Amino acid sequence: MLFSLLFTLFAHATPIVQVEVDPLPYALGGAAGHVRVALPGAEQWTLGAGLYAQEMPAPLLTLAAKNRGEDWSASLAGVGLFADYYLNNPVSGTHIGAQVAAHRWSVENPEGDARFASLLVMPRVGYLWLPIDNAGLYLDPWVGVGGTVPLAGSRTVGDDAFALFPVMFFGALHVGWRFGPRDA
Repeated sequence: MLFSLLFTLFAHATPIVQVEVDPLPYALGGAAGHVRVALPGAEQWTLGAGLYAQEMPAPLLTLAAKNRGEDWSASLAGVGLFADYYLNNPVSGTHIGAQVAAHRWSVENPEGDARFASLLVMPRVGYLWLPIDNAGLYLDPWVGVGGTVPLAGSRTVGDDAFALFPVMFFGALHVGWRFGPRDA
């Protein structure tokens, strides 16, 4: 049934597909890539998924007061699902949406290491800009504020427990290429 629905949608019109990277994780020793799709007839909505991983900068770890002075280092790998609604134009301009992501954390201090998983739910707002007419290149700066909760695993190393900051503020500049109709 799902296959026949997708075939019907794609057989009569071409979807808009976006492939993008977030340069910040690369600068932090990791990587990030995302794919988004706007289905024909619903071009003001995009649905997407992404994978990312990075080392966490020490100043971010100390946003949680319990981590200060504990000499923690941390890295995370995540998989996220995204939904965005474009307010004025199909797949360009101002958008609002949300991200739901599962994160796998590796944390370490001088006493050892631990691994755990967390869930992030984050509303966000951004602006997708197509700087060159009739080309696929775009820039998408966005910011979000969301909550994160531990799911499984241990955050404890020795006598110390790594603290997650329960409210996450995040911003990114995604750089991507848009495939599909240019007039959408």
